[in-house]
Amino acid sequence: MLNIKDTIMQKLRETEECYQVKIVLAIESGSRGWGLAANDADYDCRFVYVHSRDWYLSVMDNADYIECASDTVFDINGWDLKKFLKHIMKSNVVTSEWLSSNEVYIKDEAIVKLLQGLAAKFFNPIAERRLTFIQTCHAPYAAVNYGCRHITRQWHNNQKNARTFTSNGYT
Repeated sequence: MLNIKDTIMQKLRETEECYQVKIVLAIESGSRGWGLAANDADYDCRFVYVHSRDWYLSVMDNADYIECASDTVFDINGWDLKKFLKHIMKSNVVTSEWLSSNEVYIKDEAIVKLLQGLAAKFFNPIAERRLTFIQTCHAPYAAVNYGCRHITRQWHNNQKNARTFTSNGYT
C-alpha cells in the first residue's frame, strides 16, 4: 500500500501523462506547507507546469490551470507557468507561498531559481489591493491612508517606467 506522499507523486505523474505537461514545481500548501497541520488536515498539493512550445503559440485561449483531485483527503491543482508568472508580476502572495513551501514534491532547480528571482524583483509589500484592505480596517486614519495610497501609486509608476524587457530578461 502506498503512503500519502507516494500517492501524491503518483497523481502528479498521472497528471503529467494525461495532460501532456511537465511539472516543474509541486509543493504542499496551506497548513501542511507551513508545518502547522493537524493530524486530520487534508493535503493541499499545488504545482506549476509547462506545456509544449506549440501550446503557447496557439491563437486559441487554453485553460491555464489543472484540477486533478479534490476530496476530503486530497486537493491537488496547478497553474500553467505563464499564469504563475502573471501572478508574480502582480505581487500575488500565493506565488511566494508556493516558492517557499517547507514541503516540496517536485522541484526543477533552474526554473525555480529563476522564479524566485522574479518574485523578489516584483514583490511589492504595499500592493494597492492590500492597501485597500488596510484602509478599510483603519478608516479613522484617512490622512495617513491617503499618503500611503499616493506613495503606492508613485511606486507602481516608477516600477512600470523602470522595467524594460531585453533578450537577457527584465532590467
